[in-house]
This record gives sequence, structure tokens and C-alpha cells, in this order.
Amino acid sequence: MSLWARVNQLPQPILEQIRFIYGSNFPIEVRHYLADWIEERLLNAPVYTNDQEAVYEQDAANFLNQLIMELERTAINLPETNFTIKIRLNESARNFRQLFSHNPAQLYQHLMNCLHRERQCVAYPDECVNVQDPEVTEVFNAVQQLQIMVRTNENDNRNLMKEYEHLLLEVHELQKNRAQLETIENADMRAHAHNQLAQHQKMVNDRLQLCTGKRLALVDGFRKTILIIDEVQNKVLNKYLSQWKINQGFAGNGASMMSASNLDTIQAWCESLAEIIWSTKDQIRLAIKNKSKLHVEQEDVPDLLPQAMVDVTNLLKMLITNTFIIEKQPPQVMKTNTRFAATVRLLVGNTLNIKMVNPQVKVSIISEAQAQQTQQTNKASEQSCGEIMNNIGNLEYNETTKQLSVSFRNMQLKKIKRAEKKGTECVMDEKFALLFQSSFAVGHGDLVFSVRIP
Repeated sequence: MSLWARVNQLPQPILEQIRFIYGSNFPIEVRHYLADWIEERLLNAPVYTNDQEAVYEQDAANFLNQLIMELERTAINLPETNFTIKIRLNESARNFRQLFSHNPAQLYQHLMNCLHRERQCVAYPDECVNVQDPEVTEVFNAVQQLQIMVRTNENDNRNLMKEYEHLLLEVHELQKNRAQLETIENADMRAHAHNQLAQHQKMVNDRLQLCTGKRLALVDGFRKTILIIDEVQNKVLNKYLSQWKINQGFAGNGASMMSASNLDTIQAWCESLAEIIWSTKDQIRLAIKNKSKLHVEQEDVPDLLPQAMVDVTNLLKMLITNTFIIEKQPPQVMKTNTRFAATVRLLVGNTLNIKMVNPQVKVSIISEAQAQQTQQTNKASEQSCGEIMNNIGNLEYNETTKQLSVSFRNMQLKKIKRAEKKGTECVMDEKFALLFQSSFAVGHGDLVFSVRIP
């Protein structure tokens, strides 16, 4: 039995989760009608190392071309009674060609991730997130809505650029006609040319107003997208991820640990949000660049794009700093010269090219006061309160689990610097914390983030 056939035997809430993971750019009908074809090519696909990037890119490009051809072939062979599905498959082929031709690895990796999640749900259905929680379903739906809004903004931005180009041609033609008017000596001809020039000026003014309206509509689209991102991100980080951390603390105190798939679902949300935020940021950057390049300033129209850029960059910073987490906590009580372990994970590591650079993570020990200051400011003191061996590692991407993490298996506290005791204070009154910190660039290196968790 194929993997897809087993997936379709799962409870409806789990099917809803899988449908969400595929997203709006990969219709579930494509997964259904090409189930065997997709599984034959991807379930046993090779695992690529960092030095095989060129091979990976070529395999991804070949897969995309073959997928498009298979979609078109399948659509042709479907009976006429499946007219709607024929249209859907042909539309998907066109969309894949338009969306992924410049980056076939994006689709290839997305499908690999989806198949990995399908396998997890088939193997451990009871471990899948309980999507019967209405707010969980709301998050799924909101992320899908945001993906649609991002595509709409991209199309509107592209259309606005075309309108700007037409406007510049009209302005250039107007200037040329105005210069020619000065050379006409015949009064009648000059009057006729003057009337034509006035009509041309009106047409340019009308097109300028059209461009202004479309630009304001685009900025409004960015604003609405940013507001919904903020709302969804707050729910993901402050409700679901915070609850996961609370449950992790309970597990450390003897309570049973929650399902690991909860964190995988949170990661899927965070990765989707990272892609949505980055795409929105890129679209705002392009809108600012086009506006500056085309010199279409209007004094009575406020420029809201710079503030939109600030807002979306802050959302990205909040997402990245909050998704750098300790997946496996070190022991609460540590002794010198005794080994202990911890695992750190970055939930957006599969996006923004972060996994390609394997960021370094350093562990140090700090005082309780330093830990509180770090949590409030995200700035760490240069001074540590002790020495830890084997305290440096690199975040590495695991193709099987789709996680970017680093496990410190053999850390050892060599010495600790304690403050001088006052009066009746004992050693147990003084508390310390481990500080995990890393720094890395995202996207194309134009933003550098430092993340820290005490």
C-alpha cells in the first residue's frame, strides 16, 4: 500500500494538518493524482551533503521539469468527466513553472519535508498534534491566508512596476512634445499642438493618480499582512511555544514529557511565518527601490513604506530570537568535573539559508542577575562565572528529522566563581544559569542576528 493510501486512512484532523503542511502553492490534488509517481522518486531520494549542492540543485531542476510534464500528461489522460481536475492539474503545472523555475530546490525540499511528516503521522498517529483545538485550526487557516496575501502583494507589486514604466514613457513623450511646441511658429498649428499637449498632460496626470492609488493599495496590503503576521506569530510564540517550554519544565520536575510532534508542528508554523515575513520584507524592499528609481514622489502622499520595513524586520527579529530554544535541558543541579548534556535547536533553521552556514553555538555559565539581564535585553555580559569544557558546537541540519540543532554531549563544569558570602548565606543561596549564544546572517547576508538563551 502506498504511503498516500495509508495517509488517507488517518483521522480527519490529521488529514487537515497534512493538507496545511502542503500549503497553497502545492494543491493536495497534485499529491493525490501523482501519489505513486511522487513517492517513487522522493521516498528513497539520496541524502545530500553540503559539498553536493550543485548535484542537489540539478536533481531538483530535473524533478521539477519531470513533475510538470507528468502533470500535463495526467491531465490529458483523465476522462472528460473530471474536467475540473484537468483544469486544476494544468493550472498547477503552469504555477510550478512560474513559481519555482528560478528556484526548483524550494519545491523539491518542500515535498521532501511533507513526505517526512506523512511518514511520521502514519507511524505515530497518536503523537500528531490535536488539531481539534479550534485555535490550532485558526493558526493553520491564518497561515494559509497569509500565503495567499503574500502572493497577491507580489502580483500587485509587479503590476505597479509595469504601470510606473508606462508612466515614465508617457512623461518622456510629454517632455518631448513640450520641447517641440516651442519650435512651432505658425499660430494655428501652435494652438492645436497646445491643445494636444494639454490632453496629453491630463492623461499623464490620470495615470499618475492611478499609480498612486495602486501604490497606496499595495502599502495597505503590506500593512494588513504585517498585522495578521503579528497576530499569528504572537499566538504561536506566546501560547504554543511558551506552553511547550512550561511542559518541558514540568517534565524536568518529574511530570511526563509532552509529544515531540507538538514541537515539530510549532516548527512548521515558524518556518511558514519566516518565509512569509521574508517574502513580505523583500516585496517592501522592491517597492522602495522602484519608487526611488522611478522618481514618482508626490508631496501630498505620505510614504509609509519605510515604517512597513521597520515593522516587518522587527517581526523577523522576534521570530528568530524566540525560536532559538533548548530542546533538551541540562540538569538543574550540576557538579564540577561531572559530564552533562544539552541540545539546542533553531526552529526556523530550515529557512532563510541559515542551515547552509552551520552557525556556531557557545555555552557559558553566568550568574542569576546576568541571566535576568540577558532575558530583558538579549545582550550578554562578557564576564562568565566559571569554565566549561566542550562548550562550543555548530548547529547542523539533519535531513531525516528536518531539524537544525546541536547536541552538547560531553560538557563539563571545571570551575565556578562564587561571590563572597554575606552573613548567614550558604552556597545553595547562589544560583547560576547556562547561557547558549550564537550569531548568524539570514537571507543573503544583509541581516545578522545574535541569539541567546539563558
